[in-house]
Amino acid sequence: MLERFSPGKVNAKWKLLSLLLLVGCITPFDPELTDENPKLTVEGLITDQPGPYRVKLSYSTTYTSGNAKSDFTIYDAKVIIKDDAGNEEQLTYTAGGAYETKADGIRGEVGRSYSVRIELANGKNYESKPDYLAAVPEIDTMYAEYRDISGEFLQGEFDVFVETKDPENEENYYLWRWNNYERLDYCRIWRIGAPDAGYITFGTYCCSRCFGITNCPGCVNVGSDKLLDGNTIARVPLLTFPYDDRLPYFVEAEQYALSRAAYEYWQKVAQLTTNSGGVFDRPPITIKGNLFNVNDPEERVHGFFGASGLKMKSVYFSRSGISDNPYRKLSSEIILDMRFGCLECQEVAGVRTGVTPAHWEDAPTYYPVVSSN
Repeated sequence: MLERFSPGKVNAKWKLLSLLLLVGCITPFDPELTDENPKLTVEGLITDQPGPYRVKLSYSTTYTSGNAKSDFTIYDAKVIIKDDAGNEEQLTYTAGGAYETKADGIRGEVGRSYSVRIELANGKNYESKPDYLAAVPEIDTMYAEYRDISGEFLQGEFDVFVETKDPENEENYYLWRWNNYERLDYCRIWRIGAPDAGYITFGTYCCSRCFGITNCPGCVNVGSDKLLDGNTIARVPLLTFPYDDRLPYFVEAEQYALSRAAYEYWQKVAQLTTNSGGVFDRPPITIKGNLFNVNDPEERVHGFFGASGLKMKSVYFSRSGISDNPYRKLSSEIILDMRFGCLECQEVAGVRTGVTPAHWEDAPTYYPVVSSN
């Protein structure tokens, strides 16, 4: 891993421009659409990293990925990802409206354009406009700063930032996401009892490695190099995590290269959450993605199928070395339930996985935290 970047070394000019670049970008997007007719919602992305890639389909009156209200999943469609060189692959349905490529199937390549074709059981056909897969620079540095928010229940939080060196003489558009992974000891936990009498907590061990995943599926964090071409894009806010114990916090940052069309789409999504007139200054249904009905171009289709270069960086952040005592989560003793032996790790996209994250270490090297106070 690269040496931790010291925020004190950032030129004040670039700090200001970075803040101008990113203000208001990471508010979760969750509009309540008022149109009573369910609309097809498509979520999908192909990158230059190994697959499988996923396309999720649903009929919904809400929009945000991961929203429990988006419950009209589509399980009987034909979904095909294709590129501008004639390569294509039909995806296989898994669960929850998600369709996946094979792990060794089609793979995104920088410089090519990709689109998706969807054939529904009702005879309707949809396609996306081709999206160009651009290269993305490496994430140079990821670091955390401690922020004191002392109160009755909380002591402080850690703000995580990333920075990257923007290529010169190019139009570059970015999107940032993150994942936190935590090793799970128990694959099933449940409680017996009542609030007034107290609970007894039972747990069943995992038969093999299993990891819980935390992220923000509804967050939109985008930026461009309009004011920073060829310079360092510094202090990109990634996430905030609590000071609740002294265990290390494993963060995997993802940096994507967007096409201009994808950036403009996600920028409009972000703007809906920052309009000063209210939650919605204009109806969210006005956001148009790159998908359309082949035979009825006037039909509204929600979502965007994109292609992107992707770079990732993982860091363990230590929660020690801070003078304050952390607020610790209240936890009850877990009684081991031996009736079922152990349970296999149940794969749930974005929630739980049995696949060990890249760069995971059982005895990690921690990155120190900078105090901002």
